[in-house]
Amino acid sequence: MMTTQCVKAIFRYPVKSMIGEQLDQTEITEWGIP
Repeated sequence: MMTTQCVKAIFRYPVKSMIGEQLDQTEITEWGIP
């Protein structure tokens, strides 16, 4: 089952937004986050 991937994806979006505001565009690209 892909439950873990779903949970990771759901958990990643709000965190991505919070971190994205604090991190630089270059740092975000290094993390592999589009």
